[in-house]
Amino acid sequence: MSPFPRLFILALLISIFYTPTPSWAAEEKAPQKILIFDFDLIDYADTLNAGPDAAHKKRMALTAEVLRQEIRNSTRFEIVDIDLASDMLEEMGLPPNCNGCELKIARELDADLVGIGVVSRTSGLILDISFYILDAVTGETMWVKVVGIRGDDDNSWTRGVKYMARNYLLKGYQK
Repeated sequence: MSPFPRLFILALLISIFYTPTPSWAAEEKAPQKILIFDFDLIDYADTLNAGPDAAHKKRMALTAEVLRQEIRNSTRFEIVDIDLASDMLEEMGLPPNCNGCELKIARELDADLVGIGVVSRTSGLILDISFYILDAVTGETMWVKVVGIRGDDDNSWTRGVKYMARNYLLKGYQK
């Protein structure tokens, strides 16, 4: 009998019983901790520069909370409780108007990443939701996504942020 069939059988048995673990499955990493601030509004349609009204302030907080809930429902990230930063936020203000306070606050709360959301309002109909993820240690921008929405109401804002989370952030974010 020639050695070829024996070598073939040996190779077959080795391939059946020795299957190396793929690198992506070898090590289960703990989810990164992310601190998500309430959203900010840049209102190009506000010609009086009056700032966000009560309805927009409520909507900015609601949009951030909807995003946090989408992330909580996944295993991709661990949400750091923003309420733990309430004293610091009162003192320093909200990003992006606090001269980099988001990194300091995130490090204080032991977060790996910082999430900052901004809604740009061009008119009562045309808006964009931008979301930035920064490394809490270096401040490096790790991920950015902008989605366009139509309509300036709770439903449009929350639908837009859910779409961004489900179709981009939770599927494609990689550090």
